[in-house]
Amino acid sequence: AMASTVHAGVVINEILYHAPDDLDNLQFIELYNNGDQPVDISGWKLAKAVKFTFPANTVIKADSYFVICKDAKEFKKHYGFDAAGVFTGSLGHGSDNVELINAAGKKVDGVKYKSRAPWPVAADGYSSSLERICPMAASTGPENWAPSPMAPGTPKPMGTPGKKNASFAATLPPAISKVTFTPKHAAPDQDITVEAEVKSGEELKDIELRYRLAGSGYEKPEQTLAMTKTPKG
Repeated sequence: AMASTVHAGVVINEILYHAPDDLDNLQFIELYNNGDQPVDISGWKLAKAVKFTFPANTVIKADSYFVICKDAKEFKKHYGFDAAGVFTGSLGHGSDNVELINAAGKKVDGVKYKSRAPWPVAADGYSSSLERICPMAASTGPENWAPSPMAPGTPKPMGTPGKKNASFAATLPPAISKVTFTPKHAAPDQDITVEAEVKSGEELKDIELRYRLAGSGYEKPEQTLAMTKTPKG
């Protein structure tokens, strides 16, 4: 099981690194204070891919957001409000690293995102931002990031800057990986074995597999099957 430590404070909560339509200057990073006390972030910095120093008397209230963008005009045009600051540098479309450093020079949070699975692919130019799922969990790996809802129709920049993430969860959901199907090509009426590795900081009661039978011109209702725990081999 993964240990998830709950720490009150300011975290990197959302990143738009690749807007659709070659709107390369439309990039933003949102910070969120998940604690119940205001946090003075005067003299803190964003480092690595982008650079920004938070000015004197900068306070993020409890349960509040702070958005820094690449281009103030572009940001306001798309999101309808002014970002709190403008960073220098640029967020890479393939992968990059963002760090939040406090006034004492200590790293408070950091995200090394990628644009391929297990990271959300929809954030790579298809309209979504990267949203942190659980701001209370210290984990900054792909299991704690989801794509914001995509735009219907033609991709246009989405995301939830300055607002609660659409993917928000109070605890980190289980991480599902190494999903395998045996045999890979099943004949009709042949049993298929589905295996997956499921990790969680919480105790898991049941894990269910949901599936539906489909064929040419028909699709049956979804069915549920309980999965059984197998010893690690």
